Amino acid sequence: MVLLNIGINKMRDAIGAIINESTLGSIGTEVLVSDTGIGSAIAGTTKTITVTPFNNGLKFEYTTDAGDGDGNIAREFIIDESGDNIALFRAVFPEIDIDSTTQIEINSQLLLIQEL
Repeated sequence: MVLLNIGINKMRDAIGAIINESTLGSIGTEVLVSDTGIGSAIAGTTKTITVTPFNNGLKFEYTTDAGDGDGNIAREFIIDESGDNIALFRAVFPEIDIDSTTQIEINSQLLLIQEL
């Protein structure tokens, strides 16, 4: 059985409909598929994200305002379901020192693929 493009795009739309926000974190431990949340959320960095569908995928755009999370070190990022703080996607990256002028912008994509 083959999942058709229309089926993939229906799953894409269902995922995109429940995603609303993202948060930066300071722990940055290795990402495991069994993760359920962020290691240690940085206050002031939970933001509504822009979710844009494209064929077989979603694009995510996250931006903080200058100074959000001032005095912290960001090492991780999650995308979560609206209002429940359960991470659906998590990424770690080299540390970013946040000060009063730091603005962080993260652009990411989810591509749903099929193998024939």
